[in-house]
Amino acid sequence: MLRGIAIVVGSLLALLCVIGWALYPDMPDRLPTRGEIVEGRIEVDGLERRYEAYVPPGLPPGSPLMFMFHGSGMDPASMRDAVGWRFAWLADREGFAIVYPAGFQNEWNGCRAPGVTEADKRNLDDVGMVVELIDRFERDHGIDRSRVYAAGFSNGGSMVYRLATDVPARFAAVAAIIAQVPEPENSKCTDPKGKISVLIMNGTADPIVPWEGGEASLFGISSRGRVQSTQNSVDHWLNVNGIVGDPEVFRFPDRDPDDGSSVIRSRWGMPDADEVILYAIHGGAHTVPGGPELGSRWLTARYVGYTNRDIDAPDEIWAFFRRHRK
Repeated sequence: MLRGIAIVVGSLLALLCVIGWALYPDMPDRLPTRGEIVEGRIEVDGLERRYEAYVPPGLPPGSPLMFMFHGSGMDPASMRDAVGWRFAWLADREGFAIVYPAGFQNEWNGCRAPGVTEADKRNLDDVGMVVELIDRFERDHGIDRSRVYAAGFSNGGSMVYRLATDVPARFAAVAAIIAQVPEPENSKCTDPKGKISVLIMNGTADPIVPWEGGEASLFGISSRGRVQSTQNSVDHWLNVNGIVGDPEVFRFPDRDPDDGSSVIRSRWGMPDADEVILYAIHGGAHTVPGGPELGSRWLTARYVGYTNRDIDAPDEIWAFFRRHRK
Protein backbone atom coordinates (compact mmCIF):
# COMPACT_ATOMS: atom_id res chain seq x y z
CA MET A 1 0.00 0.00 0.00
CA LEU A 2 2.70 2.46 1.02
CA ARG A 3 4.74 1.56 -2.05
CA GLY A 4 1.70 2.32 -4.21
CA ILE A 5 1.23 5.68 -2.54
CA ALA A 6 4.90 6.50 -3.01
CA ILE A 7 4.63 5.66 -6.72
CA VAL A 8 1.61 7.97 -7.05
CA VAL A 9 3.47 10.77 -5.28
CA GLY A 10 6.45 10.25 -7.56
CA SER A 11 4.21 10.36 -10.62
CA LEU A 12 2.60 13.59 -9.47
CA LEU A 13 6.01 15.15 -8.93
CA ALA A 14 7.08 14.07 -12.40
CA LEU A 15 3.95 15.70 -13.84
CA LEU A 16 4.67 18.92 -11.96
CA CYS A 17 8.21 18.88 -13.31
CA VAL A 18 6.92 18.52 -16.87
CA ILE A 19 4.59 21.47 -16.32
CA GLY A 20 7.51 23.43 -14.89
CA TRP A 21 9.65 22.78 -17.96
CA ALA A 22 6.77 23.90 -20.19
CA LEU A 23 6.32 27.13 -18.25
CA TYR A 24 10.05 27.79 -18.07
CA PRO A 25 11.49 26.74 -21.48
CA ASP A 26 14.79 28.52 -20.84
CA MET A 27 15.94 25.93 -18.28
CA PRO A 28 19.49 24.64 -19.02
CA ASP A 29 19.91 21.96 -21.68
CA ARG A 30 22.35 19.04 -21.47
CA LEU A 31 25.97 19.80 -22.18
CA PRO A 32 27.29 18.66 -25.58
CA THR A 33 29.22 15.39 -25.67
CA ARG A 34 31.23 13.64 -28.37
CA GLY A 35 30.25 10.04 -27.68
CA GLU A 36 27.10 7.94 -27.43
CA ILE A 37 25.41 6.08 -24.59
CA VAL A 38 25.66 2.30 -25.05
CA GLU A 39 23.37 -0.12 -23.23
CA GLY A 40 24.75 -3.37 -21.83
CA ARG A 41 23.58 -6.34 -19.81
CA ILE A 42 25.28 -8.62 -17.33
CA GLU A 43 24.04 -11.72 -15.48
CA VAL A 44 24.59 -11.90 -11.73
CA ASP A 45 23.28 -14.81 -9.64
CA GLY A 46 20.99 -15.85 -12.48
CA LEU A 47 19.42 -12.40 -12.80
CA GLU A 48 19.99 -10.25 -15.88
CA ARG A 49 21.01 -6.74 -14.91
CA ARG A 50 21.15 -3.66 -17.11
CA TYR A 51 23.62 -0.81 -17.32
CA GLU A 52 24.45 2.08 -19.62
CA ALA A 53 27.94 3.33 -20.40
CA TYR A 54 29.61 6.37 -21.84
CA VAL A 55 33.07 5.84 -23.34
CA PRO A 56 34.54 8.89 -25.09
CA PRO A 57 35.69 8.20 -28.66
CA GLY A 58 39.31 7.11 -28.83
CA LEU A 59 39.65 6.62 -25.07
CA PRO A 60 43.15 5.12 -24.59
CA PRO A 61 43.89 2.07 -22.42
CA GLY A 62 44.90 2.97 -18.87
CA SER A 63 42.11 5.54 -18.46
CA PRO A 64 40.01 5.88 -15.27
CA LEU A 65 36.53 4.40 -14.78
CA MET A 66 33.71 6.06 -12.85
CA PHE A 67 30.37 4.62 -11.70
CA MET A 68 27.33 6.87 -11.23
CA PHE A 69 24.44 5.41 -9.20
CA HIS A 70 20.93 6.86 -9.54
CA GLY A 71 18.50 7.59 -6.72
CA SER A 72 15.25 5.84 -5.77
CA GLY A 73 12.75 5.67 -8.62
CA MET A 74 15.31 6.95 -11.10
CA ASP A 75 17.23 5.20 -13.86
CA PRO A 76 20.52 5.83 -15.70
CA ALA A 77 18.93 8.31 -18.12
CA SER A 78 17.25 10.42 -15.43
CA MET A 79 20.49 10.42 -13.43
CA ARG A 80 22.36 11.86 -16.40
CA ASP A 81 19.66 14.50 -16.77
CA ALA A 82 19.87 15.33 -13.04
CA VAL A 83 23.47 16.47 -13.52
CA GLY A 84 22.89 18.03 -16.95
CA TRP A 85 25.17 15.42 -18.55
CA ARG A 86 28.11 17.16 -16.88
CA PHE A 87 29.94 13.95 -15.95
CA ALA A 88 29.82 12.81 -19.60
CA TRP A 89 31.09 16.24 -20.64
CA LEU A 90 33.91 15.92 -18.11
CA ALA A 91 34.65 12.41 -19.40
CA ASP A 92 35.29 13.89 -22.85
CA ARG A 93 37.53 16.61 -21.45
CA GLU A 94 39.41 14.58 -18.80
CA GLY A 95 39.48 11.17 -20.50
CA PHE A 96 37.56 8.59 -18.47
CA ALA A 97 34.73 6.09 -18.96
CA ILE A 98 31.42 6.15 -17.06
CA VAL A 99 29.12 3.29 -16.12
CA TYR A 100 25.52 4.10 -15.13
CA PRO A 101 24.16 0.88 -13.59
CA ALA A 102 20.41 0.34 -13.30
CA GLY A 103 19.05 -0.71 -9.92
CA PHE A 104 16.56 -3.56 -9.64
CA GLN A 105 13.12 -1.95 -9.90
CA ASN A 106 15.06 1.36 -9.80
CA GLU A 107 16.40 0.71 -6.29
CA TRP A 108 19.71 -0.41 -4.77
CA ASN A 109 20.60 -2.94 -2.10
CA GLY A 110 22.74 -0.39 -0.31
CA CYS A 111 23.67 0.01 3.33
CA ARG A 112 20.23 0.04 4.90
CA ALA A 113 18.78 -3.14 6.39
CA PRO A 114 16.31 -5.25 4.35
CA GLY A 115 12.60 -4.51 4.32
CA VAL A 116 11.92 -1.45 2.15
CA THR A 117 12.51 -2.34 -1.50
CA GLU A 118 12.68 -5.55 -3.51
CA ALA A 119 16.42 -5.05 -3.95
CA ASP A 120 16.76 -4.99 -0.14
CA LYS A 121 14.30 -7.81 0.49
CA ARG A 122 15.97 -10.12 -2.03
CA ASN A 123 19.40 -9.09 -0.78
CA LEU A 124 20.55 -8.76 -4.38
CA ASP A 125 24.27 -8.91 -5.01
CA ASP A 126 24.63 -5.35 -6.29
CA VAL A 127 28.21 -5.28 -5.02
CA GLY A 128 29.02 -8.40 -7.05
CA MET A 129 27.45 -6.82 -10.14
CA VAL A 130 29.70 -3.76 -9.81
CA VAL A 131 32.82 -5.88 -9.31
CA GLU A 132 31.99 -7.86 -12.46
CA LEU A 133 31.49 -4.62 -14.37
CA ILE A 134 34.92 -3.39 -13.28
CA ASP A 135 36.40 -6.64 -14.60
CA ARG A 136 34.46 -6.31 -17.86
CA PHE A 137 35.65 -2.77 -18.48
CA GLU A 138 39.23 -3.78 -17.75
CA ARG A 139 38.97 -6.54 -20.38
CA ASP A 140 37.08 -4.51 -22.98
CA HIS A 141 38.60 -1.04 -22.53
CA GLY A 142 41.81 -1.55 -20.57
CA ILE A 143 40.71 0.75 -17.73
CA ASP A 144 43.20 1.47 -14.95
CA ARG A 145 42.22 -0.60 -11.90
CA SER A 146 44.00 1.87 -9.64
CA ARG A 147 41.66 4.67 -10.77
CA VAL A 148 38.12 3.35 -10.33
CA TYR A 149 35.62 5.68 -8.63
CA ALA A 150 31.96 5.65 -7.59
CA ALA A 151 29.47 8.46 -7.03
CA GLY A 152 25.83 8.14 -6.05
CA PHE A 153 22.76 10.29 -5.48
CA SER A 154 20.38 9.63 -2.54
CA ASN A 155 19.68 5.85 -2.59
CA GLY A 156 22.64 5.66 -4.98
CA GLY A 157 24.71 7.29 -2.25
CA SER A 158 23.73 4.46 0.08
CA MET A 159 24.99 2.06 -2.59
CA VAL A 160 28.28 3.96 -2.69
CA TYR A 161 28.62 3.56 1.09
CA ARG A 162 28.02 -0.19 0.64
CA LEU A 163 30.83 -0.42 -1.91
CA ALA A 164 33.15 1.63 0.32
CA THR A 165 32.40 -0.78 3.19
CA ASP A 166 32.50 -4.13 1.39
CA VAL A 167 35.07 -3.66 -1.40
CA PRO A 168 37.16 -0.55 -0.66
CA ALA A 169 40.19 -2.10 -2.37
CA ARG A 170 38.32 -1.87 -5.68
CA PHE A 171 37.90 1.91 -5.51
CA ALA A 172 40.32 4.80 -5.21
CA ALA A 173 37.61 7.14 -3.83
CA VAL A 174 33.83 7.46 -3.56
CA ALA A 175 31.34 10.34 -3.32
CA ALA A 176 27.81 10.40 -1.89
CA ILE A 177 25.33 13.19 -2.67
CA ILE A 178 22.51 13.66 -0.11
CA ALA A 179 23.05 10.34 1.66
CA GLN A 180 23.66 9.49 5.31
CA VAL A 181 25.15 6.41 6.94
CA PRO A 182 22.24 4.41 8.44
CA GLU A 183 21.84 3.93 12.16
CA PRO A 184 23.44 0.61 13.25
CA GLU A 185 20.07 -1.13 13.67
CA ASN A 186 19.16 -0.11 10.11
CA SER A 187 22.50 -0.94 8.51
CA LYS A 188 24.27 -3.75 6.68
CA CYS A 189 27.46 -1.66 6.55
CA THR A 190 28.92 -2.42 9.96
CA ASP A 191 32.20 -4.17 9.05
CA PRO A 192 34.40 -1.88 6.91
CA LYS A 193 37.06 -3.86 5.02
CA GLY A 194 39.62 -1.06 4.68
CA LYS A 195 40.42 2.60 4.26
CA ILE A 196 39.03 4.73 1.44
CA SER A 197 38.68 8.44 0.66
CA VAL A 198 35.08 9.65 0.92
CA LEU A 199 33.31 12.85 -0.16
CA ILE A 200 29.87 13.69 1.27
CA MET A 201 27.64 16.46 -0.09
CA ASN A 202 24.51 17.07 2.02
CA GLY A 203 21.93 19.82 2.46
CA THR A 204 20.94 21.16 5.87
CA ALA A 205 17.30 21.61 4.73
CA ASP A 206 16.85 18.23 3.04
CA PRO A 207 13.18 17.19 3.55
CA ILE A 208 13.89 13.52 2.70
CA VAL A 209 17.26 12.66 4.27
CA PRO A 210 17.47 14.75 7.49
CA TRP A 211 20.74 16.58 8.11
CA GLU A 212 20.52 15.94 11.86
CA GLY A 213 19.61 12.29 11.40
CA GLY A 214 16.39 10.45 12.23
CA GLU A 215 13.73 8.95 10.01
CA ALA A 216 14.42 9.18 6.28
CA SER A 217 11.22 9.10 4.25
CA LEU A 218 9.66 10.05 0.95
CA PHE A 219 7.63 13.10 2.04
CA GLY A 220 6.60 11.30 5.23
CA ILE A 221 4.89 8.50 3.28
CA SER A 222 7.45 5.77 2.57
CA SER A 223 9.92 5.26 5.41
CA ARG A 224 13.51 4.40 4.56
CA GLY A 225 14.56 3.76 8.14
CA ARG A 226 16.66 5.80 10.52
CA VAL A 227 19.91 7.42 9.46
CA GLN A 228 22.76 9.02 11.37
CA SER A 229 23.39 12.75 11.27
CA THR A 230 25.70 14.21 8.65
CA GLN A 231 28.40 14.82 11.25
CA ASN A 232 28.13 11.26 12.55
CA SER A 233 28.33 10.01 8.96
CA VAL A 234 31.53 12.02 8.52
CA ASP A 235 32.86 10.70 11.85
CA HIS A 236 32.18 7.14 10.68
CA TRP A 237 34.51 7.54 7.71
CA LEU A 238 37.07 9.46 9.74
CA ASN A 239 37.21 6.48 12.12
CA VAL A 240 37.48 4.02 9.23
CA ASN A 241 40.44 5.96 7.85
CA GLY A 242 42.07 6.69 11.21
CA ILE A 243 41.98 10.45 10.54
CA VAL A 244 42.15 12.84 13.49
CA GLY A 245 42.49 16.58 13.90
CA ASP A 246 40.60 19.65 12.77
CA PRO A 247 39.49 20.10 9.17
CA GLU A 248 40.65 22.65 6.65
CA VAL A 249 37.56 24.84 6.06
CA PHE A 250 36.68 26.85 2.95
CA ARG A 251 33.55 28.94 2.36
CA PHE A 252 32.56 29.22 -1.30
CA PRO A 253 31.52 32.63 -2.66
CA ASP A 254 27.74 33.05 -2.77
CA ARG A 255 27.45 33.20 -6.56
CA ASP A 256 23.64 33.10 -6.54
CA PRO A 257 22.03 34.90 -3.56
CA ASP A 258 18.61 33.86 -4.89
CA ASP A 259 19.21 30.12 -4.47
CA GLY A 260 18.62 30.30 -0.71
CA SER A 261 21.79 28.40 0.14
CA SER A 262 25.55 28.61 0.60
CA VAL A 263 28.38 26.07 0.72
CA ILE A 264 31.12 25.33 3.25
CA ARG A 265 33.69 22.62 2.51
CA SER A 266 35.52 20.86 5.34
CA ARG A 267 38.45 18.58 4.52
CA TRP A 268 40.12 16.14 6.92
CA GLY A 269 43.40 14.46 6.00
CA MET A 270 45.93 15.23 3.29
CA PRO A 271 45.05 15.57 -0.43
CA ASP A 272 47.69 12.98 -1.43
CA ALA A 273 46.45 10.40 1.12
CA ASP A 274 43.12 9.11 2.43
CA GLU A 275 40.80 12.02 3.16
CA VAL A 276 37.20 12.75 4.11
CA ILE A 277 35.48 15.83 2.70
CA LEU A 278 32.10 17.32 3.63
CA TYR A 279 30.30 19.84 1.46
CA ALA A 280 27.69 21.35 3.78
CA ILE A 281 25.00 22.99 1.64
CA HIS A 282 23.48 25.41 4.17
CA GLY A 283 19.84 25.82 3.16
CA GLY A 284 20.30 23.16 0.49
CA ALA A 285 17.91 20.28 0.03
CA HIS A 286 17.38 17.03 -1.92
CA THR A 287 18.95 18.17 -5.19
CA VAL A 288 22.31 18.00 -6.99
CA PRO A 289 24.21 21.29 -6.50
CA GLY A 290 24.64 22.96 -9.87
CA GLY A 291 22.21 20.57 -11.56
CA PRO A 292 19.14 21.56 -13.59
CA GLU A 293 16.04 22.49 -11.63
CA LEU A 294 13.27 19.87 -11.58
CA GLY A 295 11.01 22.13 -13.62
CA SER A 296 10.71 25.70 -12.36
CA ARG A 297 12.69 26.97 -9.40
CA TRP A 298 9.42 27.46 -7.51
CA LEU A 299 8.35 23.84 -8.06
CA THR A 300 11.75 22.52 -7.03
CA ALA A 301 11.72 24.62 -3.86
CA ARG A 302 8.15 23.60 -3.03
CA TYR A 303 8.79 19.85 -3.08
CA VAL A 304 12.50 19.14 -2.59
CA GLY A 305 14.11 22.53 -1.89
CA TYR A 306 16.26 24.97 -3.83
CA THR A 307 19.15 23.80 -5.96
CA ASN A 308 22.42 25.40 -4.90
CA ARG A 309 24.16 27.40 -7.66
CA ASP A 310 27.44 28.20 -5.90
CA ILE A 311 29.14 24.96 -6.99
CA ASP A 312 28.78 22.30 -9.67
CA ALA A 313 28.72 18.93 -7.89
CA PRO A 314 30.27 16.97 -10.80
CA ASP A 315 33.20 19.41 -11.05
CA GLU A 316 33.91 19.18 -7.32
CA ILE A 317 33.55 15.38 -7.29
CA TRP A 318 35.82 14.83 -10.28
CA ALA A 319 38.46 17.19 -8.84
CA PHE A 320 38.36 15.01 -5.71
CA PHE A 321 38.53 11.75 -7.66
CA ARG A 322 41.47 12.64 -9.83
CA ARG A 323 43.64 13.25 -6.74
CA HIS A 324 43.33 9.59 -5.73
CA ARG A 325 44.49 6.22 -6.94
CA LYS A 326 44.95 2.86 -5.23
